[in-house]
Amino acid sequence: MDIKKTKKINILLILAVLLICNLHCYGQSSKNLTHSEQKQLKDAADLFFSSGNFNAALLNYTKLLQYSPSDKTLPELYLKQGICYENIGLYDKSIKSLNSALQLDKTNPVIHLNLGIVLQKSGLFSESVEEYKLSIDYNISDKYIAYLGLGKLYQKSGINSEAINYYQKALLIKPGPDIYNNLSKCYESLHDWKSAGRMLFESIKLNESLEDEIHLAYLYYIQKDYDAAIKTLDRLSDNNPGRMDIKLHLAMNYFKKNDYASSQQILKKLIKSNPDNGFLYYLFTLNLYFENKNSILVEQEIKKSIKNSTSNNLKEYSTAFLKFLSSKQNIPK
Repeated sequence: MDIKKTKKINILLILAVLLICNLHCYGQSSKNLTHSEQKQLKDAADLFFSSGNFNAALLNYTKLLQYSPSDKTLPELYLKQGICYENIGLYDKSIKSLNSALQLDKTNPVIHLNLGIVLQKSGLFSESVEEYKLSIDYNISDKYIAYLGLGKLYQKSGINSEAINYYQKALLIKPGPDIYNNLSKCYESLHDWKSAGRMLFESIKLNESLEDEIHLAYLYYIQKDYDAAIKTLDRLSDNNPGRMDIKLHLAMNYFKKNDYASSQQILKKLIKSNPDNGFLYYLFTLNLYFENKNSILVEQEIKKSIKNSTSNNLKEYSTAFLKFLSSKQNIPK
């Protein structure tokens, strides 16, 4: 007989034997399922679980629980069943399984931690906070997930001081760009611009992000550190010549620094490539006005802003500015 055919037949025979064995296990009543057969079923479930096949693992754990296994293994089985339900998005069933595990092992920190995770995904804030804290109280070996979860929960609820507390604890265990970024947002919510900038800077060091760098420049701007903002935006503008927003931020920082010439230079280039943009004319007019250029030129530019306005607000502001100029400097209409 052909060797390849022989191997194929042997493989089919092995699969058939395994199938018969499984059918035998599943078909027996709980009274007839031996310890060895329970172990075989659990080993298969654990293999599926560790490989991430949660649907297959769930089938095996659920079946095994029907066979009334020993009390020693019940908490673990309910825990893993709950984790399987969580990973396939069945949070209500996951919570039920994990609560069953807790009834049998009330001080198990791993069960409390996983229950906290599922409750958080279910949007149950106070319950999730309680479970995360219990996992810490019962001395879970790796507190990182609990600290991170608590930080996110408090941040989402607007309790930023508490969020900062737990993010900092998570940071001591495992620094990461996401935690630094979240800390930056918390500090920003508290109007602690310096700390917000410092945390965002650390996040960027670990994971470069153009949008984060633009926001960092904005934080410098709020702190009136225009030189730091200009340095950042100048580099970003060179590397991203098509981003008009970066150039606008740069022009505004020069304007706030009273460097009207540099601001106007940027705006002139933008107007040249965007001649119908009313907002650019408006910014250019402000530069001219504060630089005390001749009033006729200021009037000409603000009229261009009114003519090219695409929003009612911009047209209203530009018109009001023209009226102000007319009354202040006696410019004929």
